[in-house]
Amino acid sequence: MTETGVTCFFEGELIKTHTRVKKGRRSTDWADYPAEKVAFLMRTPAWCLRQARELGPAVSAVVEALLGVQALHRLRSAQGVIALAERYGPERLDAACAGALFAGDPSYRTIRGILQSDRDTLAPEEPAACPQIPAHLHGPDTLFAYLEV
Repeated sequence: MTETGVTCFFEGELIKTHTRVKKGRRSTDWADYPAEKVAFLMRTPAWCLRQARELGPAVSAVVEALLGVQALHRLRSAQGVIALAERYGPERLDAACAGALFAGDPSYRTIRGILQSDRDTLAPEEPAACPQIPAHLHGPDTLFAYLEV
C-alpha cells in the first residue's frame, strides 16, 4: 500500500492493483465482478424505461408507473416485469401489462399471475352494468312513497 495505490496479493501472487481515491469515496472496477452481476447492477431505472419502451406501450406504462414513485424501492419490480419477456415473449408481456392496467393493479405479482394463468390471451372483460338497486336500499322516503298516494 502506498499513498497513490493499493496492491493486492494472494499467496504471493499479484491479484489486483487499485488507484487510491479520496477518503470517504469508493472506486469500483466492474471487471472484477462476474458478468451476470454486472448486468444486474447496470439495470438502472433509465435502462428499465428504455427496455420497456422496446417491449410495448403497456409494458412502458407499467414500468413508468412503478418507477414514478420511489423508483429505487420499486426497481426490482420493474426489472422483474422486464425479465418476464425472456420467458413469455414481448407480445404476451404487453398483453398481460394491458390487462393489469385495465384491472387497476400494475404490479409484478399481478402481471406474473396473468401470464402464468394464460389470461393474457383473453380479451379484457367489460365491467358488468350495475343492476337496478332494490327499493329498500333507496332509503325510507322512497321505500314507503307508495303509501302516501
